[in-house]
Amino acid sequence: MPEVSLNYLAMLAAVVGLQILGFVWYSKPVFGGAWMNLIGKTEEDLKKSSPVKTMTLGLLLSILMVYVLAHFVDYTEAETFWDGIVTGVWLWVGFFFTTAGMNFLYERRPFKLFLIEAVYFLIGISLAGGILAVWA
Repeated sequence: MPEVSLNYLAMLAAVVGLQILGFVWYSKPVFGGAWMNLIGKTEEDLKKSSPVKTMTLGLLLSILMVYVLAHFVDYTEAETFWDGIVTGVWLWVGFFFTTAGMNFLYERRPFKLFLIEAVYFLIGISLAGGILAVWA
């Protein structure tokens, strides 16, 4: 397996960027209200399910995603912001879009919900890839 060079400061910046994007994306005025409606939940429902635990686990999953993405950015020798975006997009298409797409098809969930979630991850992984490539 090839040697991997990881920049932990870049990874931290990418994780923070993902958290900020998620905070804005899923805020009530942007897509949060529509998202809650589409999943059949209210703010009260979400507060009952331990938001601190949920956000902590979400942060850990973001860290894991950025860690894996950093490996791919290094493997592809992405050096520019655009190279990092392209790497992120390919990973999104190959793994998120296909997996989430199949889940949505079989679960018969609303297409609008798929769009809200899929585009969030497309933007997030693309920007994170760009950050990782520039700071590599």
